[in-house]
Amino acid sequence: MEMIFIDEQGDTVQASIKYTLLYRFESKIKVNRCYVMSNLSAFFSVKTYKYVMNDYRVTFEYTSTVREVDIPSIPMYSFKFTSYADIQQASNNNEYTIGSLNHVSGGTKQNIPFELEDIDGSKVNCLLWGKFAEYILQRIQDIGVGPYIVVIQFATTKIKNGEVQVSNHWYSSRELINEDIPAINEFKSSLIRSKPNSGQVISQKSSQSYTMEDDFIRKTARKKLDELSDTNEPGKYVVLATIKGLVKTLKWWYNGCMKCNRCARHDSKMWYCHVCIAHWPTAKPTYKVEVIIMDDTNLASMIVFGKEAERMLDISVETLIQTIRNRVY
Repeated sequence: MEMIFIDEQGDTVQASIKYTLLYRFESKIKVNRCYVMSNLSAFFSVKTYKYVMNDYRVTFEYTSTVREVDIPSIPMYSFKFTSYADIQQASNNNEYTIGSLNHVSGGTKQNIPFELEDIDGSKVNCLLWGKFAEYILQRIQDIGVGPYIVVIQFATTKIKNGEVQVSNHWYSSRELINEDIPAINEFKSSLIRSKPNSGQVISQKSSQSYTMEDDFIRKTARKKLDELSDTNEPGKYVVLATIKGLVKTLKWWYNGCMKCNRCARHDSKMWYCHVCIAHWPTAKPTYKVEVIIMDDTNLASMIVFGKEAERMLDISVETLIQTIRNRVY
């Protein structure tokens, strides 16, 4: 469980609770509440994509304590906006995530490519996906006529086709769109003064709509099964083939790690994952289904894991395990 703490001065630090301690603290800590905490550990952080400009982070221990208090002077938000010049430099440095205040123009569905523009007219490309794409589309629909002022916090940057692109960082980024907060209100007032026509309805940057799966299929090399047999190097490929059947085996599921889904082994009263190098109180049943596939060049076997196998079989692994056990007993 990852969090960001803020104090009365607006300074921030990243904090975390190990999975094995969630049962002690998860119900005691809520977003946008104030707490007095003690017996936390602090250490120098070497992680990439840190969420705050702080070289240290804190973590909860078994002996940590949490007490809720009411301190109105602690601000709800803390912004350290990144200039567009610094965004260009940040694309070569993955030590910190960035925050940006922008005027939005552009957008499609699923994956949303936007063009972000600051008050000086500098522009940078932005791609939002997943729940962040859904949220911004819904907010734009609710707001109606623009301008749309968006704060993108805890974002990442990368170079794509020779240009810098800002994107959300999995599930931890934050979007604020036309919210009633000083930073957005000031930017909006400045924008309207400098660009009176900025209130026009949002324009489409691209008329094409596609999902992340579509994007993968379009941009990944395609091969026939015969070509795969001649490929010595591992890689990612798209193969168009027909599933001809399932391979009967007793090992069609395994106990998976709660974080990475890799195989976890029972270790005393816990489950150990050699990939995460961590112990977990439980493991989750995970599909490992072998299928026979065929195209017009060859026949091959393929392993389908987890959610992909669940979608293929149209039944959860837990339900199938229980169904088989009921038949046996």
